[in-house]
Amino acid sequence: MTSRHLRRVRDPGSVAAVATAAAAWVGAGAGVLVSAAGAVSTVAVVCAIVAGAVIVVAALSAPVRATVAPVLLVGVCAAGVGALRVAPLVAGEVPSAAADGAYVTATVTLTGDPASRSGRVHGSARGQDKVVAAATLNSWRRGGLTHSSALPIRLSWSTARSDLPPGTVLHVSGRLLPGDPTRRSAAFLVADEVAAAETAPAIQQAALSVRMSLRHSTSVASGDGGSLLPGLVLGDTAGVSDELAQAMRDAGLSHLTAVSGGNVAITLAMVWWVARRCGLRRRGLLVVGALVLPAYVVLVRPDPSVVRAAVMAGIGLVALVGGFRSRGLPTLALAVTALLLVDPFLCLSLGFALSVVATAGLVTLGRRWTRASRVRLLRTVLAAWAAAAAASLATAPLVAGIGGGVPLLSIPANLLAAPAVAPAGIVGLVAALVGLVAPLPGQWLAALASLPAAWIAGIARRVQDVPGSVAPWPQGLGGALLLTLVLALAGAAWWLGRRTHRRRPVAVALGAVGLVVFAPMAGLPLPAAAWPPPGWIAVACDVGQGDGIVLNAGGGAAVVVDAGPDPRLMDRCLARLGVRSVPVVVLSHDHADHVEGLPGVLRGRRVGEIVESPLGEPQEQVDRIRRWATGAGVPIVVASAGEQRVVGSIAWQVLWPDRVLHGTDSDPNNASLVLLVRAGGLTFLLGGDVEPEAQELLLRNASPGHVDVVKVPHHGSRKQDPSYAATTMPAVALVSVGVDNDYGHPNSGTLQQYAAVGATIGRTDTSGDLAVVRDEQGRPVLLARGKD
Repeated sequence: MTSRHLRRVRDPGSVAAVATAAAAWVGAGAGVLVSAAGAVSTVAVVCAIVAGAVIVVAALSAPVRATVAPVLLVGVCAAGVGALRVAPLVAGEVPSAAADGAYVTATVTLTGDPASRSGRVHGSARGQDKVVAAATLNSWRRGGLTHSSALPIRLSWSTARSDLPPGTVLHVSGRLLPGDPTRRSAAFLVADEVAAAETAPAIQQAALSVRMSLRHSTSVASGDGGSLLPGLVLGDTAGVSDELAQAMRDAGLSHLTAVSGGNVAITLAMVWWVARRCGLRRRGLLVVGALVLPAYVVLVRPDPSVVRAAVMAGIGLVALVGGFRSRGLPTLALAVTALLLVDPFLCLSLGFALSVVATAGLVTLGRRWTRASRVRLLRTVLAAWAAAAAASLATAPLVAGIGGGVPLLSIPANLLAAPAVAPAGIVGLVAALVGLVAPLPGQWLAALASLPAAWIAGIARRVQDVPGSVAPWPQGLGGALLLTLVLALAGAAWWLGRRTHRRRPVAVALGAVGLVVFAPMAGLPLPAAAWPPPGWIAVACDVGQGDGIVLNAGGGAAVVVDAGPDPRLMDRCLARLGVRSVPVVVLSHDHADHVEGLPGVLRGRRVGEIVESPLGEPQEQVDRIRRWATGAGVPIVVASAGEQRVVGSIAWQVLWPDRVLHGTDSDPNNASLVLLVRAGGLTFLLGGDVEPEAQELLLRNASPGHVDVVKVPHHGSRKQDPSYAATTMPAVALVSVGVDNDYGHPNSGTLQQYAAVGATIGRTDTSGDLAVVRDEQGRPVLLARGKD
């Protein structure tokens, strides 16, 4: 590193700006979190922070004090603002009523777009779909008394309507529940009656019209391109399927659907280009920019990344008016400081943190790497690579910490997607505006813009299909810090390796330490560990509280028996196994914990048919299965007892149900398809969730006899016929069950029944994916992948 680089790194202005932003972030976090805990009063929090700052400043020497005091002052101010903003969300009439679960009638104003939320799977049931939105509680009535308020809340209601723009006033009736003060919520209002009282302001209505125009224009564009385009242009992801959203995350491309600095820059550039053609010059362009920025924020919604980008752009405009240069890192730090002082809740926003960290990576590492070449063409290529690499590396710890793993192919994916971002954004925005007055031309433009959007979606799909494209990593703060250490170690190794030849052994040693020490700590398999194990016959996927069994048919094909409750987990399990086609999906019964993961099986795979139980209950789940199957063009057939099938090296017979039982504790459980499977020289008994009534009839009428492997029915619950384990005498018992589930599964008595017959018991909640293979003597052996 040259002296010029050293001077840049040690630029006192940049250091002071970054230190001030860090102090504001820490101060805001301390004020919000301590005040939200409610252990001490807000006044006490502020006094303690001020006293601490005074003590620190007093202990410093005069020269240092002059530098540190302003930084501490900003931190103290941010803490005070945070504590004061949280105080009314913790104590007062609204939080008190929420703690009591009071039923109220209220008037609220929406402050955010309503978002649809799919019902959660809890055991065999799936919750009701909801619409959730941020709102301000204007007034509320309880017990004949009316109270005035102006507190932020979260509002939820059960309705298909979610096209109400921010600013809409609603009359609602519902129950107040405790909110989360750290997320800017005094209460959570679950409404059972909602009626519009006043329409939103004109500017919000106009913004909604533009957004709906683009939705309508893209509705005629088929495929992923049409559904992704509104997200690329306006951050509107309502039409993006869960499968495509997961693919974007796995490829490290999800930031493209969160409007940020790139979108702001593209929009300003497009508007200024038009303004120049109209004869405007410097001051006129600045005025146009000042008008466009707030309008664009309203259009795409003031999400944290948008606000951050808009404030930075505003600082840049002010700098141009004043005739001085704005530099990237100080400008970012100034924007962060200002935003945290105005809105301290941003300190806990993941979107804001990702935006800030990515931008910091771009303006530091990205620019330095771009300058590594003096060849103009090479510098252009380097600029694209540097932007993708810097942003990916900077955000990797945060992405890993929230459970996204480490997307190993995010840099090449972003490089391939980059050329398509601007065309999709520009043409898509024009399509939205044109569609307001001329719907047909708007559709033509949207169809054109959907082509680069489809290219981006295609990259995400291809990357997701690559085995091992996402490395598992521990979640939470520990996982984020661990990856930060790994990246720091890698950076140190790279720096030492490029300095002198004599230091390269040290660099190699550092890299080896990172691989050998940190990889096992993160739960990553070392290169010698392979999954799936050679010769695998069947795998019980770790899908949480549910079932997902995969039978190896060879050549990348498999028969899937049940799909678990989570499409993402089921898809990842199949991807790890290299399953590209599924000739048959057997759904033992229609409970949510066995079928909600079906979209994950259908995602990007050839599926021949879906086999179902004859009962067809509950109806809601049956309807969802029909919808998914129709969308994928997959036929559905109903199995019957005695039916025999062969797929590749797998043969099975349906043993149950030979009748449908009614009036039992769970008719759908007792109507589960029970399969006697022969695969890889072993016999398997897969019994869904059959309970004692069905188990007794199965053993009496079908006589399965001894088998090699049993999938323990109903996740190992206590509802077992005592003779089930003794009759089947399995060598291996598979228990598919979720960690810390609410049902006490598996039951210790059930486990003892299988242990008593000598079975090796495997549990997905403790061991992750479970594979069955054969040893040299042809006996079944159970292998575990381990938890992510």
